Amino acid sequence: MKNKGFTLIEILGVIAIMGIIAMIALPNIVTSLKKADQNKQNIYQNAILQGGEIFVEQNRDLFTVRVANLKSKASTAFYIKVADVVTTGYVQSTLTNAATGLKAADDTGCIKITMDSNQALLYTYVSLTDGADGTACSTAHTNIDK
Repeated sequence: MKNKGFTLIEILGVIAIMGIIAMIALPNIVTSLKKADQNKQNIYQNAILQGGEIFVEQNRDLFTVRVANLKSKASTAFYIKVADVVTTGYVQSTLTNAATGLKAADDTGCIKITMDSNQALLYTYVSLTDGADGTACSTAHTNIDK
């Protein structure tokens, strides 16, 4: 009578091949997942920055002193809270920060506004953990000139 089935050597060979495939594929999968998370974070920050830019541009008269201070170099930056940009409708409140899992409405970060040498406004996302900018963000109020 002939036995049907696999020998131990055949099973070990298949396991070894699967192990080699896993060693090759797993680092690529991990790298792809990290890139996907970074892309999600970039999308979130870009949406926040675009909302902040539109907020400032459409309400430029509310920020005249702040922008004038940047032009004259009397100050190097001013901050607006992400929450203020969200509550005014320039960013969707349901947008989720991939890094923290928080909705934009609960984001405690700020948008730092500076000016380049061509007097164009530059917008940077700042979280509370970003050193000196984070400290300035934590104490900032959306600076609206009246």
